[in-house]
Amino acid sequence: MAVQNNYARSIDTRNWSELRTCFADTAVITFGIPRQQGGPDEFLAWAPPFHERFARTLHQTSTHRSRIEGDAAVATCYLHALLIDLDEQGGTEIFGHYDDTLVRVDGGWRIETRTFSASWRQPLSAPWSAHE
Repeated sequence: MAVQNNYARSIDTRNWSELRTCFADTAVITFGIPRQQGGPDEFLAWAPPFHERFARTLHQTSTHRSRIEGDAAVATCYLHALLIDLDEQGGTEIFGHYDDTLVRVDGGWRIETRTFSASWRQPLSAPWSAHE
């Protein structure tokens, strides 16, 4: 669960070097719209420009489940994400889940494969004040 939470926090803080530590060197990640697949380098080439389109993001992961078998694990968690537009007048709300395989590296867990499946997406209008 820690690596899944670290992934979400790293994206929201735009700490791309920390995000890289979430992945094994041989990881295969399925991401984006349209769907793409690549390793950590391809994902990290995509993630910063994608997230620069937003004033801020909030990725919340929950309902974690994992099954550990030695130095490997299968894990899943739900995602609820808010992506707030640069002008803070709207955004996108997304629900879905991550399906991961994890590998233990140097005593910590890293994502070996990750697939995100969106189950619901809706545009948001701004009922909030950005400076409250």
